[in-house]
Amino acid sequence: MPFNPSDPLGYTSDNSQKQSIQLFHTAVVTEFVSNPVSVRKTLIRQLKSGRGKRDNIINPNFIKRMPMNSIIGVRVNDGMGVTDKREIFYPFFSPHLCLPIKPGEHVWVIYEKTDDKTLGYWISRKCGDFQVDDLNYTHADRSHQYRSLTKDRGIPLLLGAGGDKNQKAVPGFPNGDPHSRKKRTLAGSHGFGKIVKNATSFGGNLSVNEFIGEPVPRISKRVGDVVLQGSNNTSIVMGTDYNSTGDRPFKSFGTSMKDPGQGAIDICVGRGQSNSTSAAYTKKGVTNKRGYNEISKHPRKELLLGVDNPAEGSPDFSLDLSRIYVSMKTDADSMFAIDVEGMDRSEGGKPAIVLKSTQVRLVAREDMKITIGDADTGSAVVLKADGNIVFIPGPEGVIKLGGDDADKAILTTNPTFTSETEGSVSAAPVLTVAQGILGYPEGSPELESPIHFSTLATKVLVK
Repeated sequence: MPFNPSDPLGYTSDNSQKQSIQLFHTAVVTEFVSNPVSVRKTLIRQLKSGRGKRDNIINPNFIKRMPMNSIIGVRVNDGMGVTDKREIFYPFFSPHLCLPIKPGEHVWVIYEKTDDKTLGYWISRKCGDFQVDDLNYTHADRSHQYRSLTKDRGIPLLLGAGGDKNQKAVPGFPNGDPHSRKKRTLAGSHGFGKIVKNATSFGGNLSVNEFIGEPVPRISKRVGDVVLQGSNNTSIVMGTDYNSTGDRPFKSFGTSMKDPGQGAIDICVGRGQSNSTSAAYTKKGVTNKRGYNEISKHPRKELLLGVDNPAEGSPDFSLDLSRIYVSMKTDADSMFAIDVEGMDRSEGGKPAIVLKSTQVRLVAREDMKITIGDADTGSAVVLKADGNIVFIPGPEGVIKLGGDDADKAILTTNPTFTSETEGSVSAAPVLTVAQGILGYPEGSPELESPIHFSTLATKVLVK
C-alpha cells in the first residue's frame, strides 16, 4: 500500500505495513565552488565536456545561480553513483557557518521535498570508521579495506604487491569495495582519481590547489565541550580548565564532581608537535598513495606498532605552536612554566588569559594602554604613536628595573633642554659639594642653589 503522508510514523492507513522514506542521501563531492564568479566559465566548460551537452548534470539551470560554498556531487546511495549523474547542491547552512568539504569526500545531502529533487542542500561531510575518519581528508571507501585488514586480508590491495602481513600497509583511495566490481561507488575503476585530477579546488584546469594534505591530530572532547576543528591543525575548544600536563583532573568534594567555575576557551594551532600528543605516537604520520602524509589511523598495519595513542590531540603547553588560553580559574604560571629569575610565580586558582607563540605581535594605530588594578592604586604602561613610552606606578608603588628585588635609587638631574623633534634629553653636568654628596632628595634646600646639584629619583629602583 502507498505511503500515507498524514501519518507521522510513516504507516499506511490500516497500520498493517510500514513504508520507509529516505530523507538523507549520500553524495560524493566532485567539485567545491568557493566563489562561483571565479570558476563559473571553467565549470560550464567541464559540464559540457564529453558529448558536448550538459546532460551529465541533473540541474544545469543552477550553474549561474549557485551561491558561494556550493558543491557539485554524485549521489551514490542505492548504487546511483555508477550513472555519473552530477548535481548542484546549495549549502544547507547560511554563510554564517561554513564547514570544510573536499572533492572526493562523502557528504550528507537533503531535499526540501522528498518527491521533488530539483535542488538539494549539502549538510556536512559524513563521518567514517575510526580507522578512516580524518580531519584533513576522509576517504570513506577505505572502510572496505580496513575491514579486510582486521582479518589480515586485503594487504595486496593497499600495497599493490605482495601479501606479507608483516609489511606496512599504504593508505589508498579505492572505489567502493575492492573485492567486488559490482560494489563500486562511482563509475569506472578510477572514479576518485578523476575527481582529484579535474576538480578546480584541487588545482585542475590550471586552477590554484586549495588543498593542503598533512597529518592533523584529532581532539577528544569532554561531554560538555563545544569543539571547532579545522582541516589543517586549528581548533577552538570551549570547555573547562586544564592542568600543566594537558589533562582536566577532578577536584573532589568527597565525590567525583569537579569544582564549578572552571570554564575555559583554548584556541590553538599546531597541536601534536611531539609523539606524545600525535596520532599513534608518530608526528610524521604515514605517506598515502597520493604522496602526502596523513595521521596513522590503523597503526597495527600502517606502522606495525599495534597501538593507538589515547593522548592524541591533547594540549601540550610547551610544544604546541601557538595558543590563546582563556580561563575562569587556572594556575597560568605553572601551566605554561613561566619562571623568570627575580619574579615569583603568581598564585594559582585565578582567572587568566595567556597568549603564547614563537613571535608575538601587538599592533596599535594610536596608542596601547596596559593597566593593572584600580585607577587610584594601580599602575599603567602607555605606548604612544608619537614615540613616547610612559611607565606610571601607583601612589604606593615604584618602577623596578632588573627584577622584583631592585633596591637601588637612580641619580638624576633636572633637564635644561629637551628636544621634542630629536627625541633626546640634555641636562647640566653633575657637580659635587665639599662633602662629596652627588645627589639630594627631592625638596632639599640645596637644590634651590644656582649650582646644579643632582637629585635622587623617587619612583624608580634599579638592580
